[in-house]
Amino acid sequence: MAELPEAILSKLAQIESKLNSSHVLNGGFEKLVQDVQHTNEQIGEVKESLEAMNNTINDPERGVRSRVRDLEAESQRRWEFVQEAKKKIDDVEELQIWKKEVEDKVKTIDLHNLELDRLKIWQSNLSKLQWLFGSTLAILIIQALFGVLLP
Repeated sequence: MAELPEAILSKLAQIESKLNSSHVLNGGFEKLVQDVQHTNEQIGEVKESLEAMNNTINDPERGVRSRVRDLEAESQRRWEFVQEAKKKIDDVEELQIWKKEVEDKVKTIDLHNLELDRLKIWQSNLSKLQWLFGSTLAILIIQALFGVLLP
């Protein structure tokens, strides 16, 4: 049994030497505590950064979501305006085609009116000529009758 206390003492000496040479127990826990504190500080900074990003994204007045929603509404309004403008442009194009057709018809009518005016002038001149020939013929007939009746 005398060996047992010596064995225990040698084992205790071995444990003591291991504890003295151990980095964990030789100020290692203090370094580990400092690393944990430093990690906690960094996690706090990341948390603050994430909160700032969350506010930037989700702020109802100035956040990214608000801006995207506003831009989508504006885009929809502009799309409706573009569709309406496109309809108006199509209407204007149809009116321009109609206007060209009407202008062509007006030119044709003007040409017909000019020809009609010329025909009226020609008819008036022909009528005057007929009256001239008719009255000359009537005078000649009357003169011939007077020449035969009053010799």
